Amino acid sequence: MKEPAPPAGTERLALTPVTADNWRAVAEIEVTEEQRAFVAAPTRYLALCVYGGVWRPLAVRVGDRVIGFVMWAVDPDDGSCWLGGLIIDRRHQRQGHGRRTLETLMERLASEHGHRRFALAYRPDNPAKRLYQALGFRETGEVDDDEVVARLWLPEPSDARRAGGGRVRTLTWLRRVDTPPEVTWEAFFTELWVGGAGYGPRPTIEESGDAQGAGSTRRIGVGARGVRERIVAAERPQRLEYRVVNPSWRTFPVEHHVGTVAFAATEDGGTEVRWRVELVPKRGAGLAVWAATRFVIGRYLVVLERRCANGAR
Repeated sequence: MKEPAPPAGTERLALTPVTADNWRAVAEIEVTEEQRAFVAAPTRYLALCVYGGVWRPLAVRVGDRVIGFVMWAVDPDDGSCWLGGLIIDRRHQRQGHGRRTLETLMERLASEHGHRRFALAYRPDNPAKRLYQALGFRETGEVDDDEVVARLWLPEPSDARRAGGGRVRTLTWLRRVDTPPEVTWEAFFTELWVGGAGYGPRPTIEESGDAQGAGSTRRIGVGARGVRERIVAAERPQRLEYRVVNPSWRTFPVEHHVGTVAFAATEDGGTEVRWRVELVPKRGAGLAVWAATRFVIGRYLVVLERRCANGAR
């Protein structure tokens, strides 16, 4: 393989199909000696894609040069989209190409195929896990052979874009509790979702939902003035997504309000709880909505921490 010219910083990274014209360039990708313990040879990945019938290969290009490879597949059991085989040629590393490759791929899969749930696996000592964690992947406690599984659930952006042109605001909370994900999930559901954390009127559960919790609908408040929230997707005990289904000035003055709560196992047996809210306040209600959301979820997390601390004893 000839030494490629250094990539120009202004050239755009692109993902293109692996074809008869470029497969040799993919096969000649080289990683560093240290990285060979964590990734397979590109020829092995190509063979897996061609003969395995599951993975779909893509060449990573900068300008007219192939600098890397990545592949993706859909789990037929749960519909999650798996990312794998990411390799960047050693002569093009430490330039952000790995991160740009994953970001570009997930954006494409979300916009063109509707995938929002992503997964990948890696050895626990793989240094690349720092990149995956920086992108938002969280280990779930699942193990695939000798590799740990990490997952990322992207919030659905389409509702926010249709929400009347208001500015989308995002709030994120991160807490660590002492109980494992299954116990933490149960505490979240019973103490916070059903019990309302003991603050104000207890929510009314209008629909119980399925065994995972999806479809569960609660009303906080009385009658027409009560705000209704519904869990629209759930993967127990990993994550759930809920949204306000009756936003108005009488209930909760937003155009769009979606929350995602993720539960990731930690190495010491606890759980990292990541709560993310995306909202578009109605015009003139921004400060009030922002303050109310921060206050309520902050109180909820205090109760969850306390409940899990008691449960871990």
